[in-house]
Amino acid sequence: MSCGCSSGASLSVPSYSQQSIVSNVDCIYNNTNLLDFKNRLIWFKDSGLYIENNISIALLNKYIGTVISSINIQEKCTYKQILDEVNELVNFIITLQ
Repeated sequence: MSCGCSSGASLSVPSYSQQSIVSNVDCIYNNTNLLDFKNRLIWFKDSGLYIENNISIALLNKYIGTVISSINIQEKCTYKQILDEVNELVNFIITLQ
């Protein structure tokens, strides 16, 4: 059986340097604010306001998934770059509530 893939196809996987990992000592995120992020993002999704504010459902689901993943791991800032983006969106959501 053949996969139907061309032999020249390649998959690009992002690489993360050691510098992109932030230790918990330097991390500003904790379970309390991550749970708040999750609740606000879910409210934003359930209310449908993401549509009015031109936020794609894919991006919103990515943010919710990242927050839930961060809650479930010890190193809260493993996904710091995305959490920083989530923080900006949550600050915007607060202005809507």
